[in-house]
Amino acid sequence: MLQKIRSKLGLSSAALRYLAIALMLLDHIWLGLRPPHAFWMTCLGRLAFPLFAFLIAEGFYHTSDRKRYALRLFLCGLITEIPYDVFVSSALFSMRSQNVLFTLLFGLLALWMFQWAREQGSVKHHILACMGFAALFVLATRSSTSYGGLGMTMVVMFGLLRGVKGALLWELLCLALLNYLIPGRQIRLGSVMFSIQNLGTLAIVPIALYNGQRGAKNRFLQLGCYLFYPVHMGLLAVLRYLL
Repeated sequence: MLQKIRSKLGLSSAALRYLAIALMLLDHIWLGLRPPHAFWMTCLGRLAFPLFAFLIAEGFYHTSDRKRYALRLFLCGLITEIPYDVFVSSALFSMRSQNVLFTLLFGLLALWMFQWAREQGSVKHHILACMGFAALFVLATRSSTSYGGLGMTMVVMFGLLRGVKGALLWELLCLALLNYLIPGRQIRLGSVMFSIQNLGTLAIVPIALYNGQRGAKNRFLQLGCYLFYPVHMGLLAVLRYLL
């Protein structure tokens, strides 16, 4: 049944990336400009990070050069840090939090460690990979990267479950748990307090429609996707100042 739906409505990795970027933009417009009666924008924005985490895990297995992939994330993270600090803290430099590209990078590195341990096949190498994961988890949490160690774990989760029997169900359960644990804005539904971060679990819907295809390959568009993150934050910071 799912295969038939994918054949008709399937989403490539490029389509998932554009969807994630659009959802992220909605979220940041609400965070930066607070348009009235637009709380729905940040609610939809909760789906963006799980989609990016999934795409990083997929990219890890599809890239022909993992070192270049990691370096690209690192450099883009550095470029993004100033516009991110201006957007979040209204300062050119702030240690209050770090942008999400570092979270994704830590997840990529941790996944790389586990893949290395799997290839080596010994208990010792798996223990070393777990120790490396723990160190990166602490680093992401202590340095206050966006979504922190739990966000990094999401990347690893998608990577390790790739190809596992019943992976979609396991991904749904793990997404529900991680989004429950990640701090989020609380809203009241009747007499119950509810974190909107739980809505991130709904990202399993577009992920379930992923058809395994890369989609249209264009270096200009690929570069644009990386640069969109720092550029749109800088523009939103300027708009907030002007308004």
